Amino acid sequence: MTDIKSLKHLPEGERIERLIERDDALAQLEEVRHTNILNIAADRKTNYEMRFGIKGLDEPWMFMSSSYYGTGEGQTVCLMITQALPTAKDLSPEDPYGVPGNDREYRAVREFMDEFGTWHCHGLDFHTEEDFLREWSQYLPPILSRIGKKCFFHFYTQVHYNYS
Repeated sequence: MTDIKSLKHLPEGERIERLIERDDALAQLEEVRHTNILNIAADRKTNYEMRFGIKGLDEPWMFMSSSYYGTGEGQTVCLMITQALPTAKDLSPEDPYGVPGNDREYRAVREFMDEFGTWHCHGLDFHTEEDFLREWSQYLPPILSRIGKKCFFHFYTQVHYNYS
């Protein structure tokens, strides 16, 4: 990452120009990231609706998984349970009522991507609670079965194993 110290050998005008270029590149990358999250969220929501015959994800928590297996690389399983609540960056300063400018699916995918990286979004799936517990219960701690739906709760885990 370019910072002021690494550019101190340059004349001030060129240093400022380089920093502006860096900021422009970072803004472009953030826009591409935003577009990718929107696309993944829409695709996963459609997949969820087709798999479970349910319109929309209306459970209090969102259940997500990703599993990657590569010969010689082993298997990596990423699991997340989240409420995908809006944060300050989701709220528009112009909106006096604090309505988020994005949906839960977007926020859930963003959380997943922030936690596990973009690579594991390739195999990302949304689940119903029942389907998630049936498919992934061996990776979950027993305490999860005793937590009520009325609490704030965020869970994630990543398991990697390789027998080679």
